Amino acid sequence: MIKEPKNGFENVYRLSPTPSTDGPPEVVARRLKRYDEESSRVKRLRSAAFALFNGAGTGMIHPATDHTVWGFVQAVTEMEDCRRGSPIGGETFGRTRDSESTLFGSRARAKERAMAEALTMAGIVM
Repeated sequence: MIKEPKNGFENVYRLSPTPSTDGPPEVVARRLKRYDEESSRVKRLRSAAFALFNGAGTGMIHPATDHTVWGFVQAVTEMEDCRRGSPIGGETFGRTRDSESTLFGSRARAKERAMAEALTMAGIVM
């Protein structure tokens, strides 16, 4: 049983640093707006991954995954492999982009962070 899974999801889905408030007001306003949008997206991802971990994910009621470190990894994997991406560029382009991201891009990096976090949770330091 994982003691603090929410901390793990915060490490996998990291918030960007707060943007600089130096510069013209319109530039600062755009930075802050973009930061707020990105922060909201990251918090939604965390919440959705935690819901998968907490029983909504495929097979999460099995003893091997039910609130275990392996279940943590599986929740992030399901989140990254199965969630829908942006509709920008049309359906075919979107599927290609999502597939590439799952294997090599930001989705793959999230899964790598999940595995590293799981190893840390299990007391295995690499």
